[in-house]
Amino acid sequence: MDDIQKRLTQMLEEWPDCVDDRRQFRSLLQDYIPQNKLQANLLLNAYDEDVVTQLKSCSDVTLHALQLAKSLSDNYGVTKESAIWSVVTWCYMLRQNKIAESIEGTFPIVPSTSTADIIQQTTPKKKMKLGCGMYLAGVDIPTGDFKMEAVEKNSPVYLFIYTDLTSSKCVHNERFMIQAYSTIERGQLMKVNEPVLISFI
Repeated sequence: MDDIQKRLTQMLEEWPDCVDDRRQFRSLLQDYIPQNKLQANLLLNAYDEDVVTQLKSCSDVTLHALQLAKSLSDNYGVTKESAIWSVVTWCYMLRQNKIAESIEGTFPIVPSTSTADIIQQTTPKKKMKLGCGMYLAGVDIPTGDFKMEAVEKNSPVYLFIYTDLTSSKCVHNERFMIQAYSTIERGQLMKVNEPVLISFI
């Protein structure tokens, strides 16, 4: 268990009901791991894939955990190592320690204690599904021109692009229902409030 996983396990011990409320869970991530936005995004992506229900209620937790890791890798464009780290972390948070240790023993994971770890692991795809959250260009997603499509056609998507990770200066913001086109450069931060499909042109 790495340092981030220890902090998050403590978070769940202190706030066990936060997994029932995405907004509260995300807010607590910002409090407990404020310098680890990329890892927080990995955990939020897993949350959006219903990780809590799958790990709490399924009969074969290990199988479902590995299937979830594959789904995260396929749908969100992260490497297998990053996806497995996210699932293992959720196992620790939900007190499925034996499952977490079993997966770690089978699939060695590069410790995810800093942003640099995820930067080294991530190899984005040209087309991917993004959950609600923040994504760093050149790390989580490619750079260049892109087309973005709403997954839920009845919910407006708010797209923001900031100059860097500090989110202090917004260089582009847009509200759309169906699709939008824009450009993002290396080092810029993208934020979306709803799940989207993104294709780089």
